[in-house]
Order: sequence, then structure tokens, then C-alpha cells
Amino acid sequence: MTTITINRAGFDGGRLHQSRGGSDSTWRYVNVKGGPDRRFKNNARLPILLYGRLTLRSHSGLNLVWDASQVTLVHAVANALHQAITARPPVIHT
Repeated sequence: MTTITINRAGFDGGRLHQSRGGSDSTWRYVNVKGGPDRRFKNNARLPILLYGRLTLRSHSGLNLVWDASQVTLVHAVANALHQAITARPPVIHT
């Protein structure tokens, strides 16, 4: 089984919550140069958020993907899974 984490930017039309890390912002209506389109009066600034993606794949075809808003926790889970997978099982002598 393998684990992969990816930081990716996502768009959330709602408010920025404290638990989410805002990486940047954009406008609802963007002009050609990337700035706000001044033709729209209600052109709100919207946050671009960072998400962590955890992917688990097995040789038998299992494919699980989780997206989470707390990137540091995704990295911690991925590291813990990687350590559990690569750890050698204890040898039991009878």
C-alpha cells in the first residue's frame, strides 16, 4: 500500500474559517490581466485555500482518496501510515 500527499489549491465560495489556511485570493470576476473586473459592482474577493490530499492505493486495486482542509494533519497521517507500512512486524518465537 502506498501513501501520497499533495498540497493543492482549492476555491471555496464561503467565508474563510480559522482552521483553513488561506494561501491567496482571487476575484469572482477576473479580467484578462488577472485583476478584478471593474464592470461588476458586486465583484467580491474570494479566498483560495490549501487542501491536503491523501491517497491510498493497494496492489489489489483499492484506491481511496481524501481531501482535507488541514494540510498539516494530512502530512502527519501520511507519515504515520508510511511508518506503519514500512515497519517490520515483530518476530514471535514459540
